[in-house]
Amino acid sequence: MKKTKAITLTIILMLLSLATVTTAEADVTLSGNIHADVKEWLGVVYPQINLENQSVTFEVETITEDDETIYHVNDTLIINLDVTNESNRTFIFPRAIFYSVIMKRSLSNVKILPLRGLFKRIFPIFKPFGSENVIDSILGKNVTNTINLSIDYEIDEETYNNGEDLTLTIYAMGILPGDLNGVSEKIPFITKKQITLEVSYA
Repeated sequence: MKKTKAITLTIILMLLSLATVTTAEADVTLSGNIHADVKEWLGVVYPQINLENQSVTFEVETITEDDETIYHVNDTLIINLDVTNESNRTFIFPRAIFYSVIMKRSLSNVKILPLRGLFKRIFPIFKPFGSENVIDSILGKNVTNTINLSIDYEIDEETYNNGEDLTLTIYAMGILPGDLNGVSEKIPFITKKQITLEVSYA
């Protein structure tokens, strides 16, 4: 009987301790996409970024220790990929979109100290090089329809309550890039889009 009471008490204490930590595992999907047309016999990939300024909400873990609350942003930003294959053939090698994604905060919202983690507080997303296979091929089956970007940084209480505007810069390039006669006139060798995210925290 005493052992049962002890186990019950332990479980209750564990649940109470978890109450001081709010954990959220939600994903934020941007409205719009990166569209790619796969054309010609060679399977040339033409990317186009269809994203505009928009509002999003990032999930925050609030951790209370010694009467101090830490606001830790822990979320995933998702960019949809939309692919149209007009080549009508099977490829031996994968066809991919290469991309760079940089998310930057205003320095006025960033705590300089401690220096540890400062870069991540300024640039919540800094992925200078990434790629996703967009068409099935004999040597590459890992096709995806999203780009998933982890977000992990700390904010202060004022930013948590009021939100902030973040700048998201995206570069995209197809493989093979351009067209058969050189760089496409409609879709450049590398396409770029910069948008503002009006971010609230919850």
